[in-house]
Amino acid sequence: MIRKVVLPFIAILLVSLFITSPALAAKSYDAEYFDVQIDLQADGSAIVTETVKFRFHGDPFTFAFREISATETDGVTFLEASMDGVPMPQGTQARQVEVEPGDPLKVTWHFSPISEAAHVFVVRYRAEGVIRKGEGDTLIWRVVPEDHDYSIERSTVTLTYPPEATALGQPALNWDFDSAWEENRIILTASSIDPDEELILTARFAPGSLTEVAPRWQVQQEQADAAIAQAMPVGLIAGIATIILGSLGLLTYVRANHRELSIAPAISTANPPSDISPALIGKLTKQQHTFMGAIFDLAQRGILEIREEKGGWGTKKHVLVRRDSPVSLQPYEQGLLEALFKPGENQIDLNEAATRLGMKHKLFDEPLEQELIRRGWLDPERKQRRMTLSVIGFLAMVLTLLIFLFGMAMGWMNLVATPEWISLIAAGIGISAGLFLLCL
Repeated sequence: MIRKVVLPFIAILLVSLFITSPALAAKSYDAEYFDVQIDLQADGSAIVTETVKFRFHGDPFTFAFREISATETDGVTFLEASMDGVPMPQGTQARQVEVEPGDPLKVTWHFSPISEAAHVFVVRYRAEGVIRKGEGDTLIWRVVPEDHDYSIERSTVTLTYPPEATALGQPALNWDFDSAWEENRIILTASSIDPDEELILTARFAPGSLTEVAPRWQVQQEQADAAIAQAMPVGLIAGIATIILGSLGLLTYVRANHRELSIAPAISTANPPSDISPALIGKLTKQQHTFMGAIFDLAQRGILEIREEKGGWGTKKHVLVRRDSPVSLQPYEQGLLEALFKPGENQIDLNEAATRLGMKHKLFDEPLEQELIRRGWLDPERKQRRMTLSVIGFLAMVLTLLIFLFGMAMGWMNLVATPEWISLIAAGIGISAGLFLLCL
């Protein structure tokens, strides 16, 4: 019977895969070329022109887009865009280009639906502060972005620079490339670039031949690196001091609350004590599912009965039956029965016991704890102290998280402008780390 049902189901599943697979692949595009021209300026900026020829396949497309990162620049400004050689005004309608300034700079070409065609898209923008200072004037530029879900057949990178600039060695790509060198102009060509593969250009020039001043982003990064290096010892010392002082505090607290225990000599016996129920032992030793010991104890005393019955699909199930019995019950045992059985109910599936008790666990746990207190096995005052310490530990962990997030947010928002601020945050993170370790 099962075989007759399964085989048609598998056949339907295979047919559905063949039907849906073409739909999933009904729309795709790739780039015949992704060309980039970088014209370095005398002030350390660059005019960048990107020219991409996309080939569209399948269902119609109505837009193409490009996100230009401003990372490691002093800002990127849109200049112009075109499609198939026709300049496009800014807007959101067909034959218009939509521009969203910021980081990244977002450029979207809108056009009427097209398919099975190739079109050329051009965007031109200005990138400030692209020349970083060091042993020389260096350009490191990501000409093809890391995130692109299309393949690129070839890419030609053209780099021009002012006549007064002196190139130091051969500019290079992080890819196999061919190069051609002309006066103040270098052309590099790469091919077969897979999706999400970036192309990075590195070119070095003589010191001061392109700009005398380091870009703002480089200055800020160097200041932040120096401040972090200065603040690291502060955070480390604060963390170690927190651990040491916290440990001393805990040791002092333990000594102040230590009590002498008088332990009676051990007595060997072949039989367990009959007046101690499994529930009390489980609670005292912090065992999970203490209620199961109580259920089996009640079953042994004839108050409950566990039966095995037939379940569905040839399986077996166990039911818990409540029986009328004159046996007296402890308060926690009575609470357990009230939690397991609804009024007028005398039979439940044993698998439901944990769920039902979880909803009314106080009926069982609180009387059980009171019995431990009555026997002198649980000190409520020490339990309260333990709960207080747990709350303090939890609050310390929350404080740790808040201090860490505050430090990260301050750094991310570039609000930390001085070494003093970074040292303070490092100390806070160190203290939070120490508190966290003490809470473990």
